Amino acid sequence: MPQEIPAFFSEKFYHLIYETVCTVNGRPYRGRHSTSDLNDGYPGSGTEFKRALKEFGRKNFKTEILCFCRDKIELSRMEGVFVTWEWIRENNAYNLVPGGYGKEAILINVKGKKLHQDDKEKIRGGMIKYWTPEKQQEMSRKMSKSWTPERRKAQSKQVWTPERRQKLSQKMTQLWTPERRQEQSEQVWTLERRQQMSDRRKGSKTSNITKKKQSEKAKERFNKMTSEERKQLNTWSKYKLKGIPRSAETKEKLRLANIGKTISTETRVKLSNRIWMNNSITNKRVKKEDVEKYLVLGWIFGQHRNKK
Repeated sequence: MPQEIPAFFSEKFYHLIYETVCTVNGRPYRGRHSTSDLNDGYPGSGTEFKRALKEFGRKNFKTEILCFCRDKIELSRMEGVFVTWEWIRENNAYNLVPGGYGKEAILINVKGKKLHQDDKEKIRGGMIKYWTPEKQQEMSRKMSKSWTPERRKAQSKQVWTPERRQKLSQKMTQLWTPERRQEQSEQVWTLERRQQMSDRRKGSKTSNITKKKQSEKAKERFNKMTSEERKQLNTWSKYKLKGIPRSAETKEKLRLANIGKTISTETRVKLSNRIWMNNSITNKRVKKEDVEKYLVLGWIFGQHRNKK
């Protein structure tokens, strides 16, 4: 700790690097601070550090000044010197990321580097502790309140010009490097991870506009497929859901959803204009005007029955 204040602080505004240590468990936290009062009692502001303050109380933390800096540029640079991945890992510090440039520290210190597994677990653990169910609900309410019908309408009217699409495409290309794509493809989708993804999507609704876009894209992809690719897709679709057990809750939902439903006259007319055809794997009602197309692809009339 410096014994005296440097002479260049003539305006009585100080830029400094500090360290606050928990006297209960010995875990430190380092950060930067600009102030006109050296006795303002500022302990730190990290996410995990704030939780520790609340848990142990301010009286169980001791703060000292590590160095003074001339300006904020030097302050940011020195924070990067004092707070590194190695120091965080070796001292089990409350810092979640290295210092350097505040919110940009992650981009500056992490971009292009492979994190140690301990660092990944530390960041992941900190995020899990921060995003509690109550915090997620609070954020959801704030977002719902901010996205008013007027704002949604204005957003939907934004024009996606070729220049804007090209700009977004370039950003995504830079983000998804070949290395990142390879790393993503090698990730194992464990049952736990699949369950987590399922839980996140529960309750979420897809708008009719999005459904229409997804349908159009699927039709476009299907039309570009070769006959062999379509056969493979039909085989995959047939066995994808085969044998998958449904819970009693899901069965009850399906039952309730179909109660009272009847086939409309329009649908009956559409069905009457279709003919059963199959490709030895899948049965399908084909429009009469499309029969020749399916015959060319190797389909035959009638329904295919699996022999038991």
